[in-house]
Amino acid sequence: MDRLVILITFVLISTQSLALTITCEFAKSEEQRSQWLNESFNRSDIVVQLGNPIPTDSSTTKHEVLRVWKGVVGEYVYVDGGSFSGLLFTSRINSNGPLISHEKHCRNLSSQSSNVSTLDLLKQNQGNGYLPDAKVNEPQYAQIFLDWFFMFGFVFLVVISMITYSFVQYKSKR
Repeated sequence: MDRLVILITFVLISTQSLALTITCEFAKSEEQRSQWLNESFNRSDIVVQLGNPIPTDSSTTKHEVLRVWKGVVGEYVYVDGGSFSGLLFTSRINSNGPLISHEKHCRNLSSQSSNVSTLDLLKQNQGNGYLPDAKVNEPQYAQIFLDWFFMFGFVFLVVISMITYSFVQYKSKR
């Protein structure tokens, strides 16, 4: 039996597991890169260049904003789920919270044969951008989501408690 398990393990390890393979598509030409960049730019509410991530006590990461091409952001932004330094095509969570990325992580705007970086391509198509607004204070959490979440959680617990109490009272009277 042990030999059979070892044989099956070796067979599974040595075969290609295509179901677990993630293939990322690269732009085949400069025109396709430019088209993807314009699609991402038009689909996003905010387009910024981020500095290195600063970990926080939640799932968001804090980033220094280096340049802004679209939208109004402060000197630091919070990105839900984390992000890396570089360009971020994004929108806000419910228009008052941290940023959330629209980008598919597998759609790569760079090409293997390109000499021009994506940042340079964005500068060619959309200009140099502008500095972030120092007066804007970016929220780390979407406050409305937290309030609604806790309110519905509390109501759910109250309903469960009432059902449990009624059930216990009904069983004790029988």
